[in-house]
Amino acid sequence: MEIDLSSLADPANTPTASWGNRRAAKKIIADMPPFDDRTSIDQVHMANSLAEALRLDPHNPHGWFNLGLLYKFDRRWRESALCNRRAALIVGPDAQPEFWNLATAATALGDWDEARWAWTQYGIPLESTEGEVKEDFGPAPIRLFNGGNAEVLWAHRICPARVKLVSVPFPTIGHRWGDIVLNDGAPRGTRMAWGREFPVLEELERLVPSSTETLECVVSATEDDINALIETITDAGWGAENWTTSVEMLCKACSEGHVDRDRSDHQHGSFLGEADGSTIAIAAPYDIAVQHLDAWIDEQPNRSSTELRNAESGWKDAGLL
Repeated sequence: MEIDLSSLADPANTPTASWGNRRAAKKIIADMPPFDDRTSIDQVHMANSLAEALRLDPHNPHGWFNLGLLYKFDRRWRESALCNRRAALIVGPDAQPEFWNLATAATALGDWDEARWAWTQYGIPLESTEGEVKEDFGPAPIRLFNGGNAEVLWAHRICPARVKLVSVPFPTIGHRWGDIVLNDGAPRGTRMAWGREFPVLEELERLVPSSTETLECVVSATEDDINALIETITDAGWGAENWTTSVEMLCKACSEGHVDRDRSDHQHGSFLGEADGSTIAIAAPYDIAVQHLDAWIDEQPNRSSTELRNAESGWKDAGLL
């Protein structure tokens, strides 16, 4: 998808198009297929059509917004930011999706002044007035992608368009605890937690990879004892999770909608389990993880664990990666 944006007139410096050109541009855009399924659209053809519409009428906000959406699909953030800014300035204060996508693109670029301005125009109040937009927006589930694999896990929102992963992902998803991920604004599905419903965000791309490796072991202990181990590690600032009990396989309808465990025609189930224990994932340096695990075992005689191993190399050896 190669469009020379410099060949498209800046609407801020361009007189209003003629009535005929405005009508022709509207028809080009109206005849385009919907953007609901990005895998089924011809992005090159659509981009060329949008460029033609904008040459006819540089003041058409739908043309700029849709072109910015195509650049967003391609993760070309500088071009997406330019298109969405032009669309937002044409629409004015009511430009909600335009400002959101502009802020998202600016966040991906690390252009914090632009991102802060766009979030404010969208209507999201921010406490900070300069520098990186990094605040507490609470917990959120996010769907991560890696090829044909997808996994929903929990994260903490540090701005409207970024999360930091707090769950420990499976190695198959290509992410680690602590990754900073750019998220889309359109949710797909919901999850219940802490007595409320959360919209499921979706990954756009990983912005900052975590250097913390994922370890795993199989422990034998009571549920309370296992929870104590996980709490000790997370309280120390690292990640830990009981993969055996926390991971559930959902059908596509429930994963991307509302989870319904009562319907017999929906196939759900556990993903990972050990007959003789629980698989614990730990995101921490090896020496620190060993210290916590040894101290936990020494506290009670009925606790035991297999040796810690690197989860990524272990899953590769087992043919799961």
